[in-house]
Formats: sequence, C-alpha cells, structure tokens
Amino acid sequence: ELYQSLGGGFEASAGWRGLDFGNTTNIYVGTLTKYAGNWMLTGRVYHVPGAGEVSDSNTYQGQVRRYFGADGTSFFGAGYSHGFQREEIRNVTDLVSLDSDTFRGELDARMGRRLRAAISGSTSRQHRQWGPLRQNTLSASLRVVF
Repeated sequence: ELYQSLGGGFEASAGWRGLDFGNTTNIYVGTLTKYAGNWMLTGRVYHVPGAGEVSDSNTYQGQVRRYFGADGTSFFGAGYSHGFQREEIRNVTDLVSLDSDTFRGELDARMGRRLRAAISGSTSRQHRQWGPLRQNTLSASLRVVF
C-alpha cells in the first residue's frame, strides 16, 4: 500500500493484497484520511474481483480516532464496515461471506515510559450460505516499548 499526503490535512493510499488459498485472491484497497486537530477520519474501500461464478465484492469502512496524551500517540476510536471484508480470515470458507455489518471500538494508551495498553472489541452480523452468523470479538494487550 502506498501513501501520499495531499495537503490540507488529507492523505490518500492505494494498494494491493493477495491471499493464496490454492487460487490467488486479489484485494485492491483505496483510502482517504482527513486529519483535523487531534482527530483522524478515514474512509476505506476494498475491491475483490470475482472469478468464475463468484461476482465482484466491495467493502466500505469508516473510522474515527481521537488522539490524546502528552506525546499524542494514545487514542480511542470507533468504526463501521459494510460488505465482504472479514476482521479475521482463518480459511477459504471465511471468504464466502455474502454481506456483513461490523461495529468496532478501540482504545490504545501509553502507560508510563515503557508500556502501552490496548483494548478493542467488535460485533458483526454476517449473512452466510447456511444462514446468519453473529461474531463478537474482544482483545486486550499490554506491550513493552523499547
């Protein structure tokens, strides 16, 4: 993914990702981000070209973050996505998602000179070939900064 500053607090990116589960799946991504003071607003689009009987797929994501702290690297944020993109792809069957909506929240904070703590959670509703699926995730970490 290549990033470019556009001036006026805007940044854009474009990129490619590939998954190789026997057949290569190409994922193209484009992002537009606006920085305003301590706030970051991001819109992102993923496009997966279809192959054979599988049609093209698009995912749309929006995210907002508020940075805080003495060094400005701590943040809290929220996001929403609609479409095909899964948060956690474990195998090729996870690519057969017909539609999904995901809401996310996150907090990442500096805890002293050498530690960072983070917590994030999400909930998603996904339509699958066999019916609807609800997925909830929660993660927390404590990192040592070198």
